[in-house]
Amino acid sequence: MMTVSNGNMEENSIMNDKVIKTQRTRFYIVVDIVITIFAWGGFVFLLASGFFLNFFNVDHAPVKASVSETIGSLLFYGAVMIVLAAILIGWALYNKKRFSVERRKRREDIGHQAVADSFDIDQSVLGALQANKISRVHHDHGAKITRVDNLHQSAMVPPAPTTETPS
Repeated sequence: MMTVSNGNMEENSIMNDKVIKTQRTRFYIVVDIVITIFAWGGFVFLLASGFFLNFFNVDHAPVKASVSETIGSLLFYGAVMIVLAAILIGWALYNKKRFSVERRKRREDIGHQAVADSFDIDQSVLGALQANKISRVHHDHGAKITRVDNLHQSAMVPPAPTTETPS
């Protein structure tokens, strides 16, 4: 037999405000920070050295690329970006049109009795599970629901009666 009991939410304070979060070890955090610092350092070095060599031209060496060649390269890069953006936007619009109509039939609703029969629980336990935002569900070794503790009371539904069974 199953039991439904009212519990206090303060028992499990981890569930108060957490959404699913991935825990990272200190090692991976340090590796991430080191790689990020090296990447930004390399970017700043290459950017600064390029500006320094082209704008200050300390050795009075000829600039490798003329302004017209640079503008031509930039226009080519811009044209490639525009073509890629058009392909991406076209693909997105195609998928929006393609998937805007639901082609599958909606499944029939499952009734409360079918759900209760599927989990082998009483209607009162199913009502308690549906009425409360946070519940703790206990199972036996055969994965059958043995007890439901309500950790957060819903204002709309009165608490279900508590019944205890020997284990």
